[in-house]
Amino acid sequence: MKVMNIKESGNSNLLRWAISNNADLKGNLPLASLINDDLFYLVTINDINFYQLLRLTQMYRNKIKVVQVNRATLPSSVFLEERFAEFGERVNDILETYMGLVTQMIGDDDIIASNVPPLFLPMLTTTFNIQIPFAFIDLLEVMSEEECTNFFNQDYPHDLERIFATTTHSLYIAILLLIEKNSRNIRYDARYEQLLKMTKYFVLLKENPDKLFKAGLLSFGKFDPVTRGEVKCNLFKADASNLQASMKYLTKLKSPLELSVAIQLPIYHMQALEASYHPEDLRISYRSSIANIVENGVPLNDFTFQDDPDQGSMIEKYQVRIAEANLALLSLISEITKSEANIHPESLFALLPPIYRTNAVITLLVSDLSKFLTHNDPVILEMFMSIDRMATVVKNDLQKLG
Repeated sequence: MKVMNIKESGNSNLLRWAISNNADLKGNLPLASLINDDLFYLVTINDINFYQLLRLTQMYRNKIKVVQVNRATLPSSVFLEERFAEFGERVNDILETYMGLVTQMIGDDDIIASNVPPLFLPMLTTTFNIQIPFAFIDLLEVMSEEECTNFFNQDYPHDLERIFATTTHSLYIAILLLIEKNSRNIRYDARYEQLLKMTKYFVLLKENPDKLFKAGLLSFGKFDPVTRGEVKCNLFKADASNLQASMKYLTKLKSPLELSVAIQLPIYHMQALEASYHPEDLRISYRSSIANIVENGVPLNDFTFQDDPDQGSMIEKYQVRIAEANLALLSLISEITKSEANIHPESLFALLPPIYRTNAVITLLVSDLSKFLTHNDPVILEMFMSIDRMATVVKNDLQKLG
């Protein structure tokens, strides 16, 4: 991972005026706040692995930009030793197994769909060059007084990239630390984990366990302009009479209908979903912990296609190979976790392929569904089509009560 450059975005008129008047930017919070409203920076970072990309996308949503997708490669032995200590060689063997599996999948395109092989590339082997926003006020906070004076001088904006000529500049270090912080595994305590499964993910249990995606309705409701509150019909442990009363009240409200849906997608597709929409258009909450992702496992039946029934035996062979590779990977992760080795936790779970499934709850307005039904990812599109059918059922049920 390397920070490559930084450039302005927005408008810097107020900043340049402040510089021309020798303003103390670091010591003047009101002025810095006003500048922060107009100006931010775009930072380009190279060699972010897929797991880091997922976590950063969950943080920045559609503000993150993938500048380049790099060719999948095995990490160097030096890197593996740094991240996995004495387990480096065994990690390399696991990665080679998956890379070999993917190579064969690409060749067997009469059996395996072309969009499937990337789902089985361990996330550590796939890297990206990305661009993320960095706030002006955050930049001020990480700089020393001397660095701030040298950076914001009469020559500003000079070549901003020069600060990355050395990796010792505090801004360079701060960006790396920010990436590390925002890429950490999501972890919940055991009780909260259990409650999430019980109250938010329970609807997913009714779906086919081998499907690439799952979606289940959790609640629906509307904003009440009179009480300034929300009228919500929650399907968890719902009392039939109370649910019907709430639904009748909903029919009297003219505000837009909103749905909350529990979903499960492969990491590969969840990252695409998170990056596609502004948080105000598609709210995403209750994301899976790393423990839940591992527990969700790998689907074995919903990613192949066959035109010839005689190819069924070849597909079964792939399923056996996938299951064996997955078992070996999980066994190694378990062994490393139980050891006292000094390993990098996020890199450990980046060994998983992005076909591993992750949960979340999405909240959206039914009136906005039309724009979600144009997504170019076929898995995400199919998911939204199923949500559209849920919305139709809800609207019909409300209409009957109206």
